[in-house]
Amino acid sequence: MPSISRDSGVSGKQGRDAYLDALALDTRIPSMPVAIPVGMPVGLDLYPTNQLLFETLDYRGTYAFAAWKWRIAEVTLKHELPLVPGERPKFEIESVWESEEISDKDQRAMTIGSHLVRVDARYRVRVCAKDMTGRWSHWSSPVQFMTSEPDTASILLADLKLTELMYNAPAGSDFDFVELFNANDTSPLDLGGVTFSEGINYTFPAGTEIGPLGYLVRVKTADFSAFRGRYTLDSQVLLAGPYTQNLANGGEQVRLQTSRGGTDIVSFAYQAGQGWPSNADGSGHSLIPLVLDSQAGGALNDGANWRASAKRNGSPGRSD
Repeated sequence: MPSISRDSGVSGKQGRDAYLDALALDTRIPSMPVAIPVGMPVGLDLYPTNQLLFETLDYRGTYAFAAWKWRIAEVTLKHELPLVPGERPKFEIESVWESEEISDKDQRAMTIGSHLVRVDARYRVRVCAKDMTGRWSHWSSPVQFMTSEPDTASILLADLKLTELMYNAPAGSDFDFVELFNANDTSPLDLGGVTFSEGINYTFPAGTEIGPLGYLVRVKTADFSAFRGRYTLDSQVLLAGPYTQNLANGGEQVRLQTSRGGTDIVSFAYQAGQGWPSNADGSGHSLIPLVLDSQAGGALNDGANWRASAKRNGSPGRSD
């Protein structure tokens, strides 16, 4: 390859023009990568702000891989030009966010945080690659989309956990309970419409929330004062109820869904018998799951994935 005239800051055949022309003609830069949205149906250009996950294909280039880099920019299309006086269009050259250089060749996926974008806006995401000589590829073709409100089902599946079950309280079924936990450390969790459809019959009313890293205890009894007294709970512990049906002392199916007939968040069948913690069967202890991820995946059907609570009466409304 002929020597490249460095950019002298002066236009002309031996200055900036020559330098840029040489860069443009360099055939040994990495191949332009491809940006691909993950989890979005083909043809859909309306992406929930909490599902901005993208990936790129394997690196291709003359020289060894050095880094990936991602960017997202808000754009205004010609037919969407602002009609509000004083509002200016958005240009892609002004990125909203660019990643650091990612040196792991196998780290080909990138999640763009919902805090970086706004709802009902148009964005373009691109990725580029660098080789060990410092050459950068061209930016990929854009993935263009509009943003929509967050997908609540995916939030619930990620953050809502069942963390304790008292199914055979010595004082009677009025003191049975199910404890739920919000695993998100920054955002409250909206439970409006979430439904216990098996084991318990209950739908959370609109406006029900669990704070960040907070607990909610679903109780059988309508007498919250009696429940708090039985378990020595202060007024800060969030209770919800009452629910209909009883949790069967001999075991049964429990199902928690995003809505009645919706996506399963938690699904399992507990038992009171061999292979299950015996102290939870009428001795005053509760069941504590050892699996928090994918609680609808079948792992909680195995008694080996549960333990008895550390103390009698369990620990409703707090960590065990």
